[in-house]
Amino acid sequence: MIRKLQYKFIAISAAAIVIVMASLLILVNQMFYRNAVSESFYALEYIAENDGELPDNYNRHMVRKFGNMTVELKYQLRYFSVWVDRDGSAISGMNLDHISRSAVSEKEAGTYAQTVISRGKERGIMKEKNAVYSYLVSDKEDKQLVVFMDCSKDMHSVEGLHRFSLWFSLVCLGFFLIVVSVLSRRAIRPVIRNMENQKQFITNASHELKTPLAIISANTEVLEMMEGENEWTRSTMSQVERLNGLIHDLIRLAKMGEVEKDEISEVDFSSAAEKTARDFKLLAEKNQLSLEYDITPGLKVRGVREHLVELVHILCDNAVKYCDEGGMIQVLYKKRSHHKGTLLTVSNTYAEGADIDYSLFFDRFYRADISHSSGKSGYGIGLSMAEGIVEESRGKIYVEYKGDRICFCVQFP
Repeated sequence: MIRKLQYKFIAISAAAIVIVMASLLILVNQMFYRNAVSESFYALEYIAENDGELPDNYNRHMVRKFGNMTVELKYQLRYFSVWVDRDGSAISGMNLDHISRSAVSEKEAGTYAQTVISRGKERGIMKEKNAVYSYLVSDKEDKQLVVFMDCSKDMHSVEGLHRFSLWFSLVCLGFFLIVVSVLSRRAIRPVIRNMENQKQFITNASHELKTPLAIISANTEVLEMMEGENEWTRSTMSQVERLNGLIHDLIRLAKMGEVEKDEISEVDFSSAAEKTARDFKLLAEKNQLSLEYDITPGLKVRGVREHLVELVHILCDNAVKYCDEGGMIQVLYKKRSHHKGTLLTVSNTYAEGADIDYSLFFDRFYRADISHSSGKSGYGIGLSMAEGIVEESRGKIYVEYKGDRICFCVQFP
């Protein structure tokens, strides 16, 4: 239980840091990408406005300084432009003076222009021959001007930032997991202390209650011998018996999760489930109920045999108690279809179960609809114990309501 709590704490912490880091890195990468793209489109707009040539006044707007040197971007940019007929069928001119012919030939430039026009987008990014180009399509009277700019360097920088961000995030996550793993035990120490104190209190209180209950039982038996049995003594003995049962359940609940590894083994759960279902069939018939079971033989589950038998007992007992008058109980245990593992289902007819909050069923001491449950024996801790037993076997238990039937499902790995 403590180790599971520790793993859960680490998982939640890791999920939180992953969400925060992913959000920040995505934001930074998007900003960097948009900045790189916007610079190229800014230059393309200048080129398009001047019919495919970068004007001289562009230098006054875009200048980079390196120490004492000023570098004019006009002579750094690699671009070319193509004139295309309105319908995009013919090339009427092009300017390849600002890009190497080995990088882009006249034929390739025309093909790029027609490809871009066929996309129907005014601007965008395209990859060709290991190069990345930003493009802008501008309408010019009866023609279209398509301007391309080589932004491979900027895009490679963006890709480099992406790779660095990924590795940086993985390294940070690994470092964070190491730190959290080391400190997690200290972080959950107050919770562990509270759990241990709670278990100790339940165990001590349960043992302390046994003595006065034994005295009450003995005194009641003496009264019966002296004055005979009557409704008062019968009621007292009945309540003593119920309290003894509660104490027994509380002690078992407190010890749940303290199973040692050597206690867990492969258990023939099919035979255990069938025997328990067969025993409850007689009890169901006594209460004018019908119980059917269909159990695939030979299916095994890792766990503690006594606990797994108790699991089926709890679910069947719950079904008998809360089944509608003259209703039917069904116990099924089979291999899961399309999944690994096995599935145990215990269901019963329960016409009033449509408006119940089933998420509370596994809370300790919870009993649905007190006015209807007051006549039922038990204290609402059986399903909580069932959940603990299922967790021992690394399974999952849940409840669902379909039609007029309530069904408890247990998935074993």
